[in-house]
Amino acid sequence: MKHTALALLAASLLCSTRALAQDEPDIVVEADHRVSGAVMVRVPVDQARAMLADPVRVAEIEGGTARIRVLSEDSCKNLHTAIAHPVASVEYTSRSCPTANGFHTKLVQSDTLEDFEAEWTVEEVEGGTLLRYVVRTIPRIAVPQFIVDRQSKGSVKQLLQRVKVHLEAPLR
Repeated sequence: MKHTALALLAASLLCSTRALAQDEPDIVVEADHRVSGAVMVRVPVDQARAMLADPVRVAEIEGGTARIRVLSEDSCKNLHTAIAHPVASVEYTSRSCPTANGFHTKLVQSDTLEDFEAEWTVEEVEGGTLLRYVVRTIPRIAVPQFIVDRQSKGSVKQLLQRVKVHLEAPLR
């Protein structure tokens, strides 16, 4: 367990360092199936955090096939997510809560997922804000894990790219 935490920290720091040096998100897939990426955006931290606080809006910005609905809200949001994918459709309920540095989402119930966890971290850096996203998806259905990891890698990269474009776009 300690080794996994150290590996995640090292991957996160590597992604963070690369993200500061370039505009393109750097994506890492870990042995425990966590997919992490980071990108720097040239906006204040509060602006980035406000946008990420709305998971429905984030899904719209991503432009994928995920449809998210807020089921209930207190300090956290209970969410229902449906993803239509050619290989398999996935539905799950999760709980997304604010953290000191971002947002953490954890699986509550699913017939198609064994585990799902996602975390956004938002960090103020010189010249803007560093966004980090880590997701881990373990299917309960007959889809090989390497396919899920590869799909997650592409999705994380696309998500970070689109969030960056959205946040940095001039107001219309």
